[in-house]
Amino acid sequence: RGHRTLAGIAAVVTGAAAVIAVLTNGENKLVDMTIMLCAIWAAYAAGRRAGDEWRRVPRPVFQVLACCIAALCLVWTGYGLALAASRDRVRAIGPFYAPTYSARKPSTPFFAGLQASDEFIAVEEQLAYVLKTLEPTSVFFGPRLQWAYAAFGIHSPLREPVWWHAGVSYAAAKDGEMVKAWRDNAHDVLVFYRGDFSYIPPDLFAQVQQHYLPVEGMEALVVLVTREKAAKHLAPQASP
Repeated sequence: RGHRTLAGIAAVVTGAAAVIAVLTNGENKLVDMTIMLCAIWAAYAAGRRAGDEWRRVPRPVFQVLACCIAALCLVWTGYGLALAASRDRVRAIGPFYAPTYSARKPSTPFFAGLQASDEFIAVEEQLAYVLKTLEPTSVFFGPRLQWAYAAFGIHSPLREPVWWHAGVSYAAAKDGEMVKAWRDNAHDVLVFYRGDFSYIPPDLFAQVQQHYLPVEGMEALVVLVTREKAAKHLAPQASP
């Protein structure tokens, strides 16, 4: 009875975790479904023990269920391999996806040996140009560009979330606290990928509109600087 109870609890907990993961992510990912598969197996184990002890469920029923679960695992495995081979996940969410790789290589040592698209190479080169030209004392990289901190050896901002997505990367109730941390960090240069402001809090976006000016000349980037920095630095005339 104790083992059956533990299996039942495991089924409920893992099932709830899978549902929460799906709802929180806002999408149906294969990794979330794997958690659900664990819940199905735990439920099967609990039911199997109950059937054996109470002798109310014929054993062949559980044999069929076991075969169905095994078949589901095989299908899941094949589906996952197919998604990996086609780079489906990257194509679905990554703006840097391309069916073919660029003939050029990334310029930063961080990405040495990486094969990437022409779009990624262009963005990396423009980021390097912005950092060299504007010499920011504190830079903020927006959505899709958070990797630039590591690529260019820049410390990520203190007390700010790794990426901005209230309710996912940080508690929604801390939205104001995160915006205050962003304001306290006093970024003098902001960089966004093609105007992508996904999940940026309205209060933070209002701060951007009020205190920053755009720098012209970037094809793949939206670059903004403080009014003070704009007065001291000429905007770049051309990007790489």
